[in-house]
Amino acid sequence: MSLAQSTWSIGDWELLWGAPQWIPAAIALAILLTAAVIWAYALPLVRPSIRVLAATLKIAAVVLLAVCLLQPLRSGTRPRPQANVLPIVVDNSQSMRLKPDGEESRYEKITPLLREDTPWRVRLAQDFDVRQYAFDARLQNIDSFDHLQADGYVSSLSGSLQSLAERFGQRPVAGVVLFTDGNLTDRPAAGFDWSSIGFPIYPVVTDDASTARDLRIKDLSVRQTDFESAPITLTVALDAVSMADEEIVVQLSDHATGKMVEERKVKLGDPASPQEVRFRFKPEASGVLFYRVAVFTADDRPAMKAIVSADSADEATAEAKSDEATLLNNTRLVTVDRGNGPYRILYVA
Repeated sequence: MSLAQSTWSIGDWELLWGAPQWIPAAIALAILLTAAVIWAYALPLVRPSIRVLAATLKIAAVVLLAVCLLQPLRSGTRPRPQANVLPIVVDNSQSMRLKPDGEESRYEKITPLLREDTPWRVRLAQDFDVRQYAFDARLQNIDSFDHLQADGYVSSLSGSLQSLAERFGQRPVAGVVLFTDGNLTDRPAAGFDWSSIGFPIYPVVTDDASTARDLRIKDLSVRQTDFESAPITLTVALDAVSMADEEIVVQLSDHATGKMVEERKVKLGDPASPQEVRFRFKPEASGVLFYRVAVFTADDRPAMKAIVSADSADEATAEAKSDEATLLNNTRLVTVDRGNGPYRILYVA
């Protein structure tokens, strides 16, 4: 028996009648039986409530039998499992290690979502050909997200998406699930059409409602003379967010030996006005010397000490104990060239 050509559209699927030639007979039969039921239960033999209930049930059964006589069929379309590619792309740059709420970094928040045994990953794998990628300076295919460190120095988001479009130019791509903070270092040219990539992008970003606390070294400048006995002036420009009126520590130390040169306690003022701290010191040796400048709050002194002296694993542990967004911008190296003097200089003052 052939299927009917007429259909009823219901949402994303269609209802077809397998036996459309029975439509007139089914309607006539339903009307006849419904009339018989109504006539039979119209007699006042039992209570009205029981008659109404019994009649309603029999009429529902008659309608159901009439519908079954027409052989209803549901018809719909869906993609063949794993026919479409669905890349999952994760930003591996250092900006993902920022902690806007002072508790967890952005990468720590998304790490539990990236495991392959999570329900959403299992469901995607049933319908799509899931591929895993990470990007910082370039896009790279990876086997697992468990070994990412979020330590990239750049975030080439635009270039990575275009590279992905070229890689799957001949394949059907359902879309890209993109885990990123939105900070990119390769902003495309003005007027770039993102729709030219050829597939939809579904960004997954963290909900950073609060303003991140952050203290950083904005700039360093060194002023010195040719006299080896004259002190060096080092100016440290500071910048802070959501830390007004807090007391911080500005520390200057010898990078080679770790010896403390000087430490100052400074109270931060209005964020709109520049905040500068000056050190005047005389190096104990000549030649090219390296000094480290660090700024931190009193509570972050152990964390900053660990970052300066420890490896990357301890660095991540130390940052977890700070309520700043990041401590990576709280320390800078400065180079001082004292020459190989002493020099013979004749001057008139």
